[in-house]
Parts: sequence; structure tokens; C-alpha cells
Amino acid sequence: MRMRWRLVVVAALVGVLGACGSTPSPSGSSGPQGSSQLDKVQAAGVLRICADPEWVPALYKDESGQITGFLWAIADKMASELKVKLEWVESNWDGVLPGLQSGKCDMLMTSMTAKPARTLAVTFAKPDQIFSLGLLVRANDTRTKIEEFNTPDTTFCVQQNTLEETAVAKWFPKAQVTKLPNTTDCLLAVQANKAHAKPTDNIIGGKYAQDHPEVKMILTGVQGLGYIPSNSAVPKNDWVFKNYIDTFIMTLINEGDYKTLYEQYVGLPFTSADLQELMLQRGNTP
Repeated sequence: MRMRWRLVVVAALVGVLGACGSTPSPSGSSGPQGSSQLDKVQAAGVLRICADPEWVPALYKDESGQITGFLWAIADKMASELKVKLEWVESNWDGVLPGLQSGKCDMLMTSMTAKPARTLAVTFAKPDQIFSLGLLVRANDTRTKIEEFNTPDTTFCVQQNTLEETAVAKWFPKAQVTKLPNTTDCLLAVQANKAHAKPTDNIIGGKYAQDHPEVKMILTGVQGLGYIPSNSAVPKNDWVFKNYIDTFIMTLINEGDYKTLYEQYVGLPFTSADLQELMLQRGNTP
């Protein structure tokens, strides 16, 4: 009788230990009790991407109204790899995250940077782009130092709810700020001399300055306002989909396709310094 009682106790302990050793999948995550959005993409045969296509040359509409750019090229390759069609779900900047949360799309790819508040809503993949933040100013502006723009009579134009707001608050707290809902209006404001400067990256600002000689980019690079990453995002806690994107981007980098697409669509060289910073941001080494 005593031996039988001991066997019952041992069996109960094994059951308890087994339960303690297993880790349930977080709510919304992929795992034994839940499926990844990636499974649904492959089942439907369509990859839907939420985006605000206003970021020339990263992601924008060409003259015929078709979405193109560097991120488009990456997404197109991803869809081909998955053997599915590519579909863009367009919205303004403020509607991109809610679009992913509400299931209007499968992932987000729109030159967005992961921030703590945003990670409460979605799960970000590792950076797929790295930008050197600087200032777009009038071509005849002779100022070249950060402190020269940190004055009460300097007006910045920023796209609201973006890192541009954070950059101005950090580097130029004394300046005046005009907040607009999209980046194009701010680019035009500087060009038309309605604002003195706009924080932007070397890709978007560099392309705009290349096409509009009335403006120029300054304070980019290591001596400027620093680097900022751009991340794709998937539904909250979908680690399978996140890991797929991470591996896909890393494969593009390793096989040289990333550099080729970057130089083709951005129109700037992808340097060893760019690669080093991107890899650093991704948590790897060159």
C-alpha cells in the first residue's frame, strides 16, 4: 500500500514538473497553439503590406501612380520568395500602425523606426535600412553647425508623430516648430523659404536636394545628428514572421542583392560605412 502511494506521488510530481518546464506561447504569438500570419499569407497567396508611400526614394508613387522605390524592390523579392502576390495597403502616416493592428495588412514596411510606444502595438523586425539624419536647408544658408540653428528665430518644419519631432526637441529646443501631417509639405516649405530647416535623412533629403537645387543637405554623417534605423513590423508577438523577415534581409545583404537594389533605387553608393552601421543596428558584426 505504501509503495502504491509513493508511485502516485511520483506521477503527480512528474506532471507538475512537466507543466513548469513548458512555456506557453504569448498571446498573439505563433507556436503550437497559434499560427503565424505568415501561414495565412501563404494560404491566401497574397502578401499585404501597410505603407505610407511618401518617402522618395525609399517608397513612393511614380508618375503613373505605381508604388516603387527601394522598399518596394525588397518587398517584391520577398513576395517572389514566398511565391505570393504583392499588395500594398496605402494610408497616411498615422493610419499605418492601426492598419496592421486591425488586420488590414499582414506586415508594415514604410521607413518607420521602432520606438518603445510602438512596440506595445506591433513586433518589429531588425532594421532593414539605416539613415544618416541631417537637415534640409536652403542652398544659400551659410550655417554649418548645430548650435547655429538652435535659436528662437529659426523655424523648423517637421512631420508630426515622427522622429523629426524628437530630433528638434533634442538638438534645437530654442527653435520654433511647425508640425505638418506629411513630409512632402515640409520639404516644400523649406524649398519655398517658409521654414528654415527640416530634419530628414540622407536618402530622402539627399534625393530631394539632388532634384531641387534651391535646397541642400547638411549635418549628415557621424558629425551630424546621428543614425536612425528603419524597421518592418508584423502583428504583435508573431516571432515566426519576424524571424523570416530577419533572415530574408540578412540573406539579401550576404548575397549582395541588398547593395545592388540600394544603389539602383536610391541612386547613392552603399558604402562599407553604411554596411557597418546597418549591421551594428541589426546586432551583428560586418
